[in-house]
Amino acid sequence: MKSRKPAGSFAPHEVQQIIFPITLSTLAIMTGLIVEDLFDPSSLHLGLIVYGLIIITGTVINHFVIVWTADFRETYGWLNAILTGIGLGMLPYVLPE
Repeated sequence: MKSRKPAGSFAPHEVQQIIFPITLSTLAIMTGLIVEDLFDPSSLHLGLIVYGLIIITGTVINHFVIVWTADFRETYGWLNAILTGIGLGMLPYVLPE
């Protein structure tokens, strides 16, 4: 009797269908926060704007890298963990009091 269980993980187009709404919502929220900060001249925080642009860039890169590595190879997992750790470690220094 043959097993009908798939040998691999999801196909790349299935992964993209799962993460595309998450990517779009992240981009929309970050863009909205940056635009809101730009239109309020009394509290312009250049550091937060730069940090938001870094998050947008990382989100777009992460979206395409996850789709290309549908098997979630171990090397990508380590790279993702290191970059996420650096980003979260920078957060206390970037946020205002």
